[in-house]
Formats: sequence, structure tokens, C-alpha cells
Amino acid sequence: MAAKKTPKRRAPVKKATKKPIAKKPVAKTRPVAKKKPVAKKKPVAKKPVAKKKPVATKTAKKPVAAPRPARPKILRRGAQSGVHRAASFDEAPVSSRPAPTLADVRASAEGGLAEAQLELGRDLFWSEDGDPLEAVQWLERASATLPEALYVLGFIYYQGRGLVLADPARSRSLHHAAADAGIADAQFELSIYLDKGIGGAVDREGARVWERRAAEQSHPRACLNLAVWAATGKYGPVEMERAVEWYGRAADNGSAEAASRLAIMYLHGVGVPKDEERGRSWFEHAASLGYDWTTRMK
Repeated sequence: MAAKKTPKRRAPVKKATKKPIAKKPVAKTRPVAKKKPVAKKKPVAKKPVAKKKPVATKTAKKPVAAPRPARPKILRRGAQSGVHRAASFDEAPVSSRPAPTLADVRASAEGGLAEAQLELGRDLFWSEDGDPLEAVQWLERASATLPEALYVLGFIYYQGRGLVLADPARSRSLHHAAADAGIADAQFELSIYLDKGIGGAVDREGARVWERRAAEQSHPRACLNLAVWAATGKYGPVEMERAVEWYGRAADNGSAEAASRLAIMYLHGVGVPKDEERGRSWFEHAASLGYDWTTRMK
């Protein structure tokens, strides 16, 4: 019999033992520094709030006085006036002597001096605390010998103020009386009344008559109008020589518009021989009279 093979015994497998993992030493944490105690804020002293003043109760508004009319300045020959064509009267030459007080003027007026009566009437009508009715009374007294007072009365009744009501018909009549007496300003104004039909019927023929009379007294606005008529042939043939004459007369009496037109005529040779030197001279004269050239450029 064959001998039985005995199985070989396997050597026991040694189990691998895990090596212990070396633990790294943990770094010791530094002790946290204690926070410094925060200093307490000092309490801010509050400023005492000013007590509001009690709001005054609204009272009834005082009635606003009507704006007083612009006062025309002292009249003199050649003054630039006009109901529709100019804003104010021309200024009289300034005297070096002190102006008389209202009391002085009143004393002279009460003494019968017509010039003082005229001045007092103007002052009382155009001053803020004046009396229009008393002003008219003084002007009426002055008008007995001074036709200028008639002209001022005519202006007053055209404008009106306070208890003195506007009366265009009476204003026209007073202007006519002053114009008849030879007051150039009144003659020019009357021409406007007649041309526009202020205080009565339209009378354009009469308007031209009175405008020419004012121009003959060298009223600057009247001279300017006659120059325009001659240059344009509005009421007859074109007469450039007459136009230049009237423009020159108007410019010599203070019309900046007339001086500017003459300057342009001479610079461009319109109606006159071209003369640049003369044109520049009229330009300078217009500027000296306060002409605004920007209006010409528009």
C-alpha cells in the first residue's frame, strides 16, 4: 500500500503589527493678552437750545401806495419831451449855488413871484408827500404870466394823480394855449395830440404845422422828424439837402439818433458825397450823446 501523503502544514502568517504613530507635540498657545479697558467717553455737554421767538401773528397789510408819476425836470428850450416819443424832460444847467429849500420857494411864491409859483407847483405835484390839488392852484396862478405853467398843467391833466383826475381834453386845450404862446415843447406835444387824436379829433395837417413850428425853434425831436420826412419823401419830394440840414440841427440840439444817421450817410455816401472823416466825426458825436450802437446792429 502506498504510504499516505501527509499535507504540509503552512507556516502561520504573522500579522503585521501597526507601528504606533508618533504624535507631534502640540505647540502651546500663547496666552491672549487681556484687552485694555476702554476709557469711557466723557459725556458731551449739550448746548442749550435757544428758544424760538414766538412768531408774530400776521397783521393786515398796509395798502401799497400807488407809484408816483415820474417828475419831469426843469423845462427849457429844446427839451426832449413827448407823450409818445420821449420819456423825460431835458435837464437844466446845474447851478453852483445851493438849491433853495421848499420853505424858501413857498415864501417867494406867496410873495407873488411867478417863477417860484411854477417851481412850487411842480414840487407839490411830483413829491411823495405833496398835494396835487394845491400844486394845480399854484400852477394856475403862475400861468397868468408864465406860459410854461400852462404846459406843465397840460402834462398833469394828461397823467393825473390823486384827486387830480386825468382829463385828455383839458390837457389838449392847455397844450394848445402854451403852443400859441410859443413854448416849443408844447408845440411838439400838440402835434402828437393832433396826430393821434388825444383829447379830440385827429388833425394830421395841423399836427405837421405844429411840428414844423417846434422844429423852427430847434426842438430836437421835431427837427429829427422833419429830416426823416425830407429823406423819405413822406409828405412831398425827397430832399436830401434839407434832410441833412434838419439832421444836423437835431444833432446840434442833442439828438443822438440824428447824429448816428448823419454818420452813416457820410460813411456810405447816401444822399451826400462820401466823406469818411466827417462820418467818423458824427459817430463820435453820437457816442458822446449816449447813442447805443447795439440797437443799430439788431
